Amino acid sequence: MVLVVHSVRLKDFINHEDTLIEFPTGVTAIVGDNGVGKTSIIDAVIVAFGDKEDVRVRGRKSNLVRHGASKASITVEFLIGNKRYCVERTVSLKETELPADRKLFEYVNGKKKLLVIGSRVLDELYRVMGVKPKTINTVAVLRQGRLHELIALFSSGKKVKKKELIDELLDLYKYREAYEKIKDLLTYYVETPDKARLKISPTRNDVNNLFRLIEQSKNKIGVLSREISDLKVRLTDMKKEYSTVEEKIENIVNKVNMFKSRRDELLREVNILYEKNRRLKELYVEKDRLEKELKELLAQENALVERIKLLEKYVKLHDIVVSIESLMKDYSMAVKEKEEYEEIYNKLKRVKELDAIGVKEKLSKYNRLKEELVSLNARLEQLLKHKDSIVGEISSVKKEVDSVDKEVESYLERIKGRKLEDLDGAISKVGEEKAKLMNRIEELENIIDALNKAEAVCPVCKRRLTKEHRERLLKENTSELEFLKKKLMEVDNRYKELVEEKAELKTLYDGLNSLRSRREALIDSLKKKEAELSRISSELKDLRERKESVEREIDVYERENIEELGREYEVLIATLDKYGVSDLPVIEDKLSKSSILVNKIKEDIDRQYRVLSQELGLDLDTLYKKFDKVKEKLSKAREKYDKALNTLNNEIKPSIRSCRDQLANIVDEIKVIEEEVKEKDLDSMERELKIVEEELSKVEEEHRSLYGKKEKLEALIGEYEGRVKEREEELSRHRSFVDKAMRIYRIVSTAYRLREEVIRIDRAPEAIRSKALRVIEEEASRILNSFELDYTVLRITDDLDIVASSPYTTRSLPELSGGEQVAVIIALILALHRVVSKGKLGLLVLDEPTIHLDEERRRKLIEIFKNFRGGHIIPQLIVITHNREVEDAADQVYEVTKQANGVSRVKPI
Repeated sequence: MVLVVHSVRLKDFINHEDTLIEFPTGVTAIVGDNGVGKTSIIDAVIVAFGDKEDVRVRGRKSNLVRHGASKASITVEFLIGNKRYCVERTVSLKETELPADRKLFEYVNGKKKLLVIGSRVLDELYRVMGVKPKTINTVAVLRQGRLHELIALFSSGKKVKKKELIDELLDLYKYREAYEKIKDLLTYYVETPDKARLKISPTRNDVNNLFRLIEQSKNKIGVLSREISDLKVRLTDMKKEYSTVEEKIENIVNKVNMFKSRRDELLREVNILYEKNRRLKELYVEKDRLEKELKELLAQENALVERIKLLEKYVKLHDIVVSIESLMKDYSMAVKEKEEYEEIYNKLKRVKELDAIGVKEKLSKYNRLKEELVSLNARLEQLLKHKDSIVGEISSVKKEVDSVDKEVESYLERIKGRKLEDLDGAISKVGEEKAKLMNRIEELENIIDALNKAEAVCPVCKRRLTKEHRERLLKENTSELEFLKKKLMEVDNRYKELVEEKAELKTLYDGLNSLRSRREALIDSLKKKEAELSRISSELKDLRERKESVEREIDVYERENIEELGREYEVLIATLDKYGVSDLPVIEDKLSKSSILVNKIKEDIDRQYRVLSQELGLDLDTLYKKFDKVKEKLSKAREKYDKALNTLNNEIKPSIRSCRDQLANIVDEIKVIEEEVKEKDLDSMERELKIVEEELSKVEEEHRSLYGKKEKLEALIGEYEGRVKEREEELSRHRSFVDKAMRIYRIVSTAYRLREEVIRIDRAPEAIRSKALRVIEEEASRILNSFELDYTVLRITDDLDIVASSPYTTRSLPELSGGEQVAVIIALILALHRVVSKGKLGLLVLDEPTIHLDEERRRKLIEIFKNFRGGHIIPQLIVITHNREVEDAADQVYEVTKQANGVSRVKPI
């Protein structure tokens, strides 16, 4: 399975804003002028698969981000067999790299699945592709001018540089790096137990000194181990004694806690008894106070009850006054309601009269006619303006038609009957003559080149070649060549003149056709506008007739004074709200009922007045006059009654209940406390408390003595543990030194022996290089044979010179023609590509391969590219060039251009 690139997407990368390019199998040509952004596509591949240094492919990292953007992103999708992967990389202008500037995905069931991010991507790519990602940028991508450089290098005698190139591609330089790095392994530093820094070199003295120090440390380890053992035995004895003291302290602490608990319990009981005696005294005082307060409250209750009985008569008279006032309010509301029904009844009668003469319908039609008249006037004004506009446009279009007619006559005058077909024939004829001249010139140049290189046999007539014969043929062919070149220049000038004349004539025909199309469009526009003018005139006539009819109808309604009657009708309808003419019987009935209600309420008021007159002993006239004063006196009597009743119910009676409840509670509490006090003996409890405090004092003294002994033991244990720790640390240092020193001793000896071995196998790179060159020769010969040249075998000599052989001759690279040199170098590049990538890369990228190549080499290179079409030789060949001739050899062509805003644009052609 080989790797091929499926697509490349660039966002804000160099000059590309958002570019997507898909690469099929075979030859893909990316063409365009210099500086439009072709090479940026390959730079993106290098950055995607490269390391941090490849971000500097254009100098500074900032040169990779399009002007005005803060970051650029690259997405490269590639195929390995039937698996599809995607690598994404972001280049940011921030000071620090993004933590996950690169991601690797795999497509599973058509969806992207993230594999790894960040620094792990390169390792995962190596696992997936089978080759290091850096290999893509070294053998699969040939930058601009590289082809010319390789031809020049392998045509020279610079063996060292050729060897360096091959060694770099085969990673053989790593052998020399390993040999040099071994020197750095021959010296070590080690820290001794007394923290001195000791330098160890692979010399006999240093190794012996190191061994001696190791033995000394081993002896010291034995001494320290015995000393630590003795200290730990003594430490164990002290810890046992410490445990015994701790047990005694624990027992003493339990006794202390027991005595303290009993003391606290006795103190609580004594305090409780003191508190209960104090509470009894407080309760007897409170009982006396409440009994006195209850007696006073009962006296106040009797006085209030007597007063309330005297005020009850006046309360009943006050209720009659309140009833009269309520009836007066009802009377007022009933009279008001009766008046409202009378007003509604009169309005409904007037509405019924107006409905009889059809005021509502006439007013509605009158308003519609007035609205229609306004609309007609507006439409008439709009149509008149539109008519004037159309008339002006028709005049303008006619003038434009006259102008176009004059331009058409001007173009016909310049064409003068010339035809494009005649010029095409002339151009074709001159082109054929030019091609014949070029073929003959190339043939003569080949003959002259062959004559110059020939030694014994004439390449023209195949006879023996003498000096005179060579000079005569060279003179004849050179003379003919010069004559033909002059003639070619004349023919070429004629060809250019005809092409320019054709372009001029085509421009004139295009302009003439454009003018004719324009004239037809103007004539169509003129016809449409004239039709629109006719339609507007007809509509204006209809509108004027309708306006006259509407004005006559409006005049009839105005003579009937319908507008004033209509306003009266609308006011009546608005004030009647929810009532209509159909409600007239209902309103009449309600008016009758309202009159009856007013009379009934009046009778109730008179009856209440008579009752009040009898109770107060006043005649009705006097009562009517003094009603307000009577009302005021009765209200005051009612207030006194309410106040007395409120005081009795809300103050006196609740206070009596509360006082009785408190007395009952106090009596109960006194009984309970007296019973509790009788059960306890305060004197005996105080004697027991004194005995407990004396025992507690003795136990606490014993506790202090044991705690002092415990502290002394803790100090001794800490001292011995410190001594053990010091000895163990010293022992650890000696053991660590012995372990590290032994490792260094073995490493130094091994490193010295290893360096000696490396010196003896220094010829390994030469053997590997020789074997690889034989494989490269076989692969290059196979590829060269597919180019269908005379030379089918390629060999690399001991001096790394390239020799090409055919069945008839063998020549070195400098002796080959320009086209043959290009073919040989392309075969060598592909062979190196397959050997270095182990056949796992199906991609080769050539950036401007035709630059610095002469005409012959350029033509031959394009012919070679044709062999790559359809994925032959290698699955994918991507060529970036400004040379349009490469398009003939490509399966897919993309053109790159730069827009006015500096953004690169890619399109397939």
